[in-house]
Amino acid sequence: MDKIDKEKFIDDIKKDLNIKPFYVKENMENNNFDFSGLEEVFKTYFECKNHDYKVTPNDIYILYKINKKEAEEGCVKKLKIKRKKWDNKAKRIVTRKDTIKITIPKGIQDSQSIIIYGEGNQDKTSNSGNLILNIKVI
Repeated sequence: MDKIDKEKFIDDIKKDLNIKPFYVKENMENNNFDFSGLEEVFKTYFECKNHDYKVTPNDIYILYKINKKEAEEGCVKKLKIKRKKWDNKAKRIVTRKDTIKITIPKGIQDSQSIIIYGEGNQDKTSNSGNLILNIKVI
């Protein structure tokens, strides 16, 4: 396994996410640190959208409605979906109704999406697509 150049790796991530340098100002009198501006660094990092997502023919897209309280506090919900699965015994694709648990993260905004990897349709080689929930806050 090749070694990763840590500094180059961090610089590449900063460049990809367009993160500007952050400098900590030290108060020398009482050794307190000024972390003002650090919130912006984390906001930039955590609110970054996955623009490199590759759509597959097995993906399932659902408009999923939640209320404001669920969006603010986050929650775990059960979702009933119909999806295509490969049946090894029958040697064909069958449509099944499944119930899956989904976690709505705290603070999710209207029209953000949640990707649940591997929970989409399957093809005959058992490759699973993803379930993409487009959140609608009502």
